Amino acid sequence: MFIYPFCFSNRMDEVEEALHTIGFDEKEVLMYVALLKRGESSATIISKETGIERTLVYYILERLLGKGLVSFKQKNNVKYYAASDPKNILVSLNEKLKVYKNVLPTLQKMKRATSDGDLQVDVFKGFEGSKAVLRDIFKTKKEILVLGEQGQLQKEYPEYKHVYFHSLEKTNIQERVIVREDLRGKVGSSKKSEFRYVSKDSISPTTTTISDDKIIITVWEKPTYHIVIKSKKIADSYKTYFQHVWKGAKK
Repeated sequence: MFIYPFCFSNRMDEVEEALHTIGFDEKEVLMYVALLKRGESSATIISKETGIERTLVYYILERLLGKGLVSFKQKNNVKYYAASDPKNILVSLNEKLKVYKNVLPTLQKMKRATSDGDLQVDVFKGFEGSKAVLRDIFKTKKEILVLGEQGQLQKEYPEYKHVYFHSLEKTNIQERVIVREDLRGKVGSSKKSEFRYVSKDSISPTTTTISDDKIIITVWEKPTYHIVIKSKKIADSYKTYFQHVWKGAKK
């Protein structure tokens, strides 16, 4: 693993979180940051710096080359790689944003409008689906109620848990979470999280999240599935049930 001086550790956490948010995976972050700090490096050096197996280093470098984030030159039959200017990332993001803004009005017209009384059910799959569901929750800026939290987010997507906790604090959204008693102290939290505990037998293997007029039932298999139900009536009934369990749970 690439090691940062202690005085920069908090800042580097923020850098890594930002890169994860815009689409880098964990190993891409390690390699891109290592190349920024070292300058031109061979695959062997990158492997030693990051702890990533050399064969995998070549595969990730090809992905970064394809994204225009890395360049290379050849010296004595050895390829040396270098990170491109970080500003290029912003240029690329702005270009994508411009393209998307052009088609957004069309996409919005294509989406069938639903009245407040309609029941709407959507299913989201995998890591990208998880991020889409969480982004939607934070848009409402309403209290988040979680029934059956078992630490799956930090286990399945460890690189994203920091984004989730940071978003809670940034948006000032309160989170109330009901957790299995045997997981006390083992589930990540933020300053905006409040936990209560129930027996293991009382918790379903799925996780139910309620926020505003939405209920999200998460099935923690591979891939992960999120069943999102939009209905004020059903959400209100789930909130009532949550309050009942919350009152009987241990602090």
